[in-house]
Parts: sequence; structure tokens; C-alpha cells
Amino acid sequence: MRKRVVVIGSGRGSSLLVCADKKCTVHWKDELRKAELKHLNSQPHADDPKAAAAREKERKKRELEERRRVESEENRTRWRAALPEIRRQLAASIAKAGPAVVSGYLAEVVINHCESNWGDFRLPQAKKLMLAKKDPASAIRLAALLLLGQWVGSAHNTSEVVKDLKRGLKFDAQAIVDVKSAKTATTKKTARPKKSSA
Repeated sequence: MRKRVVVIGSGRGSSLLVCADKKCTVHWKDELRKAELKHLNSQPHADDPKAAAAREKERKKRELEERRRVESEENRTRWRAALPEIRRQLAASIAKAGPAVVSGYLAEVVINHCESNWGDFRLPQAKKLMLAKKDPASAIRLAALLLLGQWVGSAHNTSEVVKDLKRGLKFDAQAIVDVKSAKTATTKKTARPKKSSA
């Protein structure tokens, strides 16, 4: 242990004891383990097939986790790009929903989520997409659009949203995402770079 002085922060000027022994298994445990793993991974172990198999399994696990993370991020990006179209078509789907869907699925959505106050989709935006009449069914439709519009905008697990909308409204949000991303890809391919006037 060595005495060290705090040079920045609230304890400035005070001193404390710090373990400086880099081989200490109590205070430097994590660093020693990382160094050991690095050493093991850097050396070929032809004589130890179990260690090689364990390293290969760990490498494959890391690759799979990275691939899943990248796919998830790509899916979220595609979802955000298609969000305005999803909301527009969601409004149309809710507007033409029959009485059974209104009193069933849409009422369930409103009841289960009416106290939530999250998302970026608010009442003025919902009213623009759906002109509400003064009857109860239109009020439920408007409230359901508001809640579902918020839900699709803040969804982290888009597959859950897609399944629920298909179940309750027969509404395929994933198809909109696919069409929107295909159009975006086509637009990017056909766009010509602008010539600079330099």
C-alpha cells in the first residue's frame, strides 16, 4: 500500500492508501484475469483441445451477439423511417374497424394504456390523421390511434408490436417497413451526385 494524494474533486488535498502491487489478487483481480485471458488467447494451444474448443465457442458466441445487435439496430432504423406511413395507415385501419374490433381490441388498448404518458405522438397529431365525430366509437378510435401511434413510435421490440397489430386490427406494419425501406434503397440507387461548381 502506498499513500496517494487526491488532486481533483471534492477530496482534493487529502491522502489515502492505494494498493500499488499489480500482482495483488485482491485489488487487481479484474486486471489480472484480463491479462491471463489475453495471454491464453494469444498463444496457440495445440496440446489442449478443450481450451481451443472453449475459445472457439466464445468467439462464435461474441459473433452471434454482435450480429444480433447489428440486425436489431438495422430493424429499428427501418422502423423509424417507416413510422409516418405506419401511423397514417394505422389511422385508416382504425377508422374502418368494425364494431367488434372497436369494442374489443381498441377498447382493450385504451383501457390498458389510458394512464400512460409517453411517446412523441400527441392528440393534435392524432386529430389531424383522424377527424373525430361526436359519437363514442369515434372517440375510442381517436384515443386508440393516439395510444397506438405512441406505441409504434416508442417500440423497442418491433416484432411484438407487429404481432399485436396483426392480431387485433389485421394491420401489417412490417409490410409498410419493408416497402418503405425498398423505396428508400431504390431512391438512393437512382439519385445522381450533384456536380460541384468549384
